[in-house]
Amino acid sequence: MHVIAEGELAAFLAFWLSRFILPHGKEVMRPETFVMVTLMASGQQISLVLMVLGYIYHGLGETASHPDHPGKADVIFPNHYVIGWLVELF
Repeated sequence: MHVIAEGELAAFLAFWLSRFILPHGKEVMRPETFVMVTLMASGQQISLVLMVLGYIYHGLGETASHPDHPGKADVIFPNHYVIGWLVELF
């Protein structure tokens, strides 16, 4: 029973990482997450803050440097963190 529970946890973590932490615009699980998922499912603590900040920084940079204007940029990054931060700030 423990193996099934750990497998379900790993599946959820893979979906969560692919969808909310490392989004990339496709409806698939990213293979890059599977190493982190196995470590997290086995109980090892993994810091995601640098990865999330890197994605936000890259996404905002791509948006700001769009040739037409930032509103036309089709950039995918974890913007829900930025929106949450703005809500708390203002």
